Amino acid sequence: MPRHSQQPRFYDAVLGGDSPAPRGSLVLGGLEGVRRRLESPLEEVRRVALVEAMKYGETGISWVIRALQDPSQQVQWSAYLLLRERAKMSTYLLQQERADLKVMLALRSYNPWSLFHDLHTLEGHHHAVSSLALSPDGKTLVSGSHDKTIKIWDATTGTLKRSLEGHSEWVDSVVISPNGQTLISGSVDRSIILWDLKTGNLLRMITGHNNFVKSLAISPNGQTLVSGGIDGMIKVWDFNKNQFNYAIKGHSNIINTVSLSPDNQWLASGGSDGTIQVWRFRTGEHHGTFKGHLSAVKSTRFSGDSRTLISCGADKIIVGWDVKTGKTKYWLPGHSDEVNDLCISSDGKTVISGSADQKINVWNLRRKTLQHSFSGHSDSVISVILSPDEKRIFSGSKDGTIKIWGVS
Repeated sequence: MPRHSQQPRFYDAVLGGDSPAPRGSLVLGGLEGVRRRLESPLEEVRRVALVEAMKYGETGISWVIRALQDPSQQVQWSAYLLLRERAKMSTYLLQQERADLKVMLALRSYNPWSLFHDLHTLEGHHHAVSSLALSPDGKTLVSGSHDKTIKIWDATTGTLKRSLEGHSEWVDSVVISPNGQTLISGSVDRSIILWDLKTGNLLRMITGHNNFVKSLAISPNGQTLVSGGIDGMIKVWDFNKNQFNYAIKGHSNIINTVSLSPDNQWLASGGSDGTIQVWRFRTGEHHGTFKGHLSAVKSTRFSGDSRTLISCGADKIIVGWDVKTGKTKYWLPGHSDEVNDLCISSDGKTVISGSADQKINVWNLRRKTLQHSFSGHSDSVISVILSPDEKRIFSGSKDGTIKIWGVS
């Protein structure tokens, strides 16, 4: 081994036991140094060593996979995030192929959601939290409530930043524009209000529904706003021009949910009549009626590739649909009461649902099984969302609280 004048760093392992390195001694680096640091009793040392291990091919990756069984949940979480990022890479060198297969197999058998716990409980609303929205950067959380207010929170710390008042009745839906600048709220007072998310200033009010506004959705390009309400009407608005485009009547009574596909091709609505109506978004042409729920449809969401529509309802069931054919792909029974809301991970492999049974369930869509369940609210869970980096879950409840779930 060549001689170096380089001194050991804080996290370097030194041959010769646990005593400080004598002056002039050789610093153990490379793969063996990483191995020594992964055996350190210090949690932070092991976490830092995992990052270095990923640079050493199949051997280093095997050590990171082994860290998924580390006694420390924080070390497990660090290992999981490193492996998840590795799996997302689109190109690999030939000699890495076996290592990448090991990563994929390890991720399939590992349950990261078991590490999640209640990080923060946000108390500020006086009545049910009916809707949640996250800014695109995941830093700002917005909540709408039956106390007629909208609250803006720091999504990391749970600190209340601002409270907005402008609606005269319950706020049933909140969404944030894709550029993160505008907050839109829909209310039982039949109005839709646009707010400046940064300042909290009321920008303008839209009226047009003859009854309560129950649900809002904004197109991925930020140009179109869709609203659905108790009047059974879907209304489509030009978001930038504050102009009404067209209306659709497809349900026999209340529309509980509207959603838009990421590719901007499809509009879905779910109603208290138990049906899901799917439309071609650009033309308003009716595509099909999806029947499968036994009672009111409470929420609908599209997968990231826009090929699957997922719905939940008062019948306690979650259903996956093929968007083009309207055929049922799977059923997910497991909640003991009506399922109020759901969200889906960016890779389309995980669904998170909130129910009147006070539970938040995490579903593995590859296996079509329940992967984990969280409890903590004292009343019905009405709204659930997943952070853009998928490191936190947010839930809003009829008990008036919001919970942030994640790994410390």
